[in-house]
Amino acid sequence: MGQPINLSNRIGFIFDCDGTLLDTMDAWLSMEDVFAARVGARITPDQRKGLCTMTMPEEAMWLHTMLGVGSSVKELEREIDDYFMDYYSNQANPKPGAMEIVESLASKGIPCSIASSSPHAYLEAGLKRTGLLEYFTTVLSTDDVRASKRERRIFDTAAAAMETKPHNTWCVDDAIYAVRTMKNAGFNVIGIHDKESSGTMQQLKREADIAVESLFDIDVDFILNGRNVA
Repeated sequence: MGQPINLSNRIGFIFDCDGTLLDTMDAWLSMEDVFAARVGARITPDQRKGLCTMTMPEEAMWLHTMLGVGSSVKELEREIDDYFMDYYSNQANPKPGAMEIVESLASKGIPCSIASSSPHAYLEAGLKRTGLLEYFTTVLSTDDVRASKRERRIFDTAAAAMETKPHNTWCVDDAIYAVRTMKNAGFNVIGIHDKESSGTMQQLKREADIAVESLFDIDVDFILNGRNVA
């Protein structure tokens, strides 16, 4: 997709992981259902929307305090951790177009980073399994920065690792709440549709700079040629 360009403006890309680069959202949804079923409970659509914004420790706290799952929050966290470490290490698969877009950006010298709500160990395991890990300057979990994606800290930290400024940094995410955070922080945002519970296409079109159904729909050359980049 063209020759490497001069990066005097230090353009960078920040990617979400689950539902954006890795096809792992069904694993999170099934985890919630599996653990809720232990106590004869079911996750409602409204509860699901709330859970989509939580980190893993927050989900464990919610499942224990609201539904009574597990003997303690800490014990439940350990069980969930075992469940996901096995999944990310042995079953996680890339989303269509994931390898193609990171390879395209790498060929142009564009740095990329990860900003995700999933624990760091899961991210490393899943990205390593799929061959994507080597393409990222930094991999950040909300646990690493001690702030959720409802706050801008993780995106600022990722940009700093790439030595880019928000107005020259493109963020790709499927969660509407993260899209809003990034836009309010001055980043350029590509909303990618995955699950309706994360964000509808209508919401993404309304609030992101660009909304796409697939990573294949992201026109890297169009973006690098000046779309919303100072």
